[in-house]
Amino acid sequence: LIVAAFLVISIGKYFVEREIIQRDQAVDEKWNLLKNDVYLHAELLSKINENNKYISNDSLNLIMNNQKMINECTLDFSENEYYLNKLVLKIKADSLSNDNDLNALESSHKKLNHLILNYDTAGRNYNDFIRSFPLSLYTFKRYKTKEWFELKYGIENKNPKTKYDEVPDWMLEIEKSKGL
Repeated sequence: LIVAAFLVISIGKYFVEREIIQRDQAVDEKWNLLKNDVYLHAELLSKINENNKYISNDSLNLIMNNQKMINECTLDFSENEYYLNKLVLKIKADSLSNDNDLNALESSHKKLNHLILNYDTAGRNYNDFIRSFPLSLYTFKRYKTKEWFELKYGIENKNPKTKYDEVPDWMLEIEKSKGL
């Protein structure tokens, strides 16, 4: 009976580990696709920003170099992309913007937003799997959850680092109803 229980646990552990590795690889593949397109997008912004038209090239290069050093989705990566997206919104608002540049940005945004959706879906699937009960008892300290990107290109976003500090409206309503 003990040997049978040990075999069942060992076989279960093998299949769980294999599933976690496959889901982790799927997230990594989606991340690499997204990150490659983020670099292409940044290069497009550099071309549009020639002669420091919208932002100093030093600032733009600093953001781009910081992005190259980040190998996974982090809050810092999202914040850098938030600032690049603000640059995009400046470019879109400029009445003198070239139509070709605007079309290239729009095309890039559609592709990036699609890749973000794919990455976030794979990340959520991975997180849901390692957090599911009873699997979470085994994975609790062994595996780290994946961050979501939570940014949409071409539209106004909140800074990812500050939006977590904001109190949601529903919490404020509860506090008001309790007289706090």
